[in-house]
Amino acid sequence: MQAYKKIAQIANHEEAEELVAELIDRYGDLPDVTVDLIRISEIKCFAAELGVRSISERGGRYVIEFNEENNADAFTLIVAKQKYGDQLVISSGNNPFLSLQKGREKPAVRILDLMMTMAEARLQGLAQSD
Repeated sequence: MQAYKKIAQIANHEEAEELVAELIDRYGDLPDVTVDLIRISEIKCFAAELGVRSISERGGRYVIEFNEENNADAFTLIVAKQKYGDQLVISSGNNPFLSLQKGREKPAVRILDLMMTMAEARLQGLAQSD
């Protein structure tokens, strides 16, 4: 039960990595479901940072919808588009969203990779603007 509380309290990628190391040290190899829960907690952190309203699955794609106030600036979106190419569709306007084609990996892995790419690009963009 203590492990699940720690998973729910993950605030960033570094904390997730530390928790994985701690859990492996304590319990050995982690079940896939536990690893997926950690990934989902990381996705929630990145989603909050980027201003994501919802993440869903529609027609073989993952759809990431943004709040009106979000941190998905042009640089961040360009970096994501460069990484994913035609697999990523960007839609702006009143209800901005991204649509990412499903991959071979688990959904949490694919979505986390996109969220991390965008968060890292955002930080890089902020550093360059200073």
